[in-house]
Amino acid sequence: MKPSDRFLSIAFFGVKREADDIFEYVAIWTSLVISLFLAAGVAIGVGKVLGVWFGLIAGLGVYGASMRICSLVYMHGHWNR
Repeated sequence: MKPSDRFLSIAFFGVKREADDIFEYVAIWTSLVISLFLAAGVAIGVGKVLGVWFGLIAGLGVYGASMRICSLVYMHGHWNR
């Protein structure tokens, strides 16, 4: 397994994601980057207001929810083919 495949497996919480073409590859990486930026923003914002641990928990929660939504959208595109 290549390091990038291992990273994607960890990022998608163990659910295997493989890109069939360049568009799926870009969609997978774009969803990952957007989820990371969103989670970091929420973690920083909540961390400044409520504290570091609340920010960490909120960031992880937002990241998990965002990746789950991206995963569902990605799979929905495969089901409609």
